[in-house]
Amino acid sequence: DPAAGPGLTFITMPNVFNQMPAGNLFGTLFYILFFLAAVTSFIGAYEAIIAWLRDQYKIPRNKGIWIVGFGVTIISIISASSTKFFNTADYIANNIFLILGAILMAIFVGWVWKIPNFAKEAGIKSKKYLIVWTILIKYLAPVVMLITWVIQLGIVKKIIDALK
Repeated sequence: DPAAGPGLTFITMPNVFNQMPAGNLFGTLFYILFFLAAVTSFIGAYEAIIAWLRDQYKIPRNKGIWIVGFGVTIISIISASSTKFFNTADYIANNIFLILGAILMAIFVGWVWKIPNFAKEAGIKSKKYLIVWTILIKYLAPVVMLITWVIQLGIVKKIIDALK
């Protein structure tokens, strides 16, 4: 579906910009801002990996940057060379790891790290807000995200189809 995923950005949006007045200007601005968003996301995401390499293996920051940069370059070349690899990696990242990570984060904050530690770090002092955050993080968020994940993966549809 060209209206979803990478196709939206690289197929549908150029067609939209071609149809609108001053489309070249807005298209150029859109892709410049899209590039800046990608670069800042890249820096934020890979800073965590570089810090982990530094903390875990005592690798100096400059060397960590080169290691991560090399790894990203190899994965980028593979992704650019293979649509199947790109689509598979995109599906796994967006439909499995993203939601699984969010579920695990809610469980960690609510049950392992504990809500009082979260509240202290977040600067939440009100008992009323603490109760609301406790309900949201410990109970509601993991359940809602798990339900969303199961539906998104098509498990519910497979079960319904099997019962027919």
